[in-house]
Amino acid sequence: VGDLVNHELNSCLKDALKICWHEVKNKAAVELDLCDSLSVRCRPQQLTQVFLNVIVNASQAVQENARINILTVKVNGQAFIEISDNGPGMSEEVRKRIFDPFFSTKPVGKGTGLGLSIAYNIIKEHGGTIEVDSRPGLGAKFRIKLPLANEAASAA
Repeated sequence: VGDLVNHELNSCLKDALKICWHEVKNKAAVELDLCDSLSVRCRPQQLTQVFLNVIVNASQAVQENARINILTVKVNGQAFIEISDNGPGMSEEVRKRIFDPFFSTKPVGKGTGLGLSIAYNIIKEHGGTIEVDSRPGLGAKFRIKLPLANEAASAA
């Protein structure tokens, strides 16, 4: 799969946005609030895939006056990424299963139900966590935490 390298996390987010921009631009206003430098020990293509899955899901969930906010900050030696939308939100039942393989709320043929399951596993393999906060009518907020590169090296 490739070795872990020190890489700028924000560039993975920007790459993911470039890849899906054609799908997102007509559906939602995207607001970026990225901190200066977030070097993480990662496989950059895999992190880009994680962000791509979350952003595309957000763009598919939102309706009119749609907003997707992407925030990065450093907190206690970790990179903290938050991707939130003002879509319809999820029921408790859906939220509990969101990272299960083959679980999808999309119509048959519109999704495999693997995107968030794969994202979950990639983040876990990178020593991080991913969770979602969502309630019906209140959109969804994905929070991802990853160790910063210098912190990961000292913990190894």
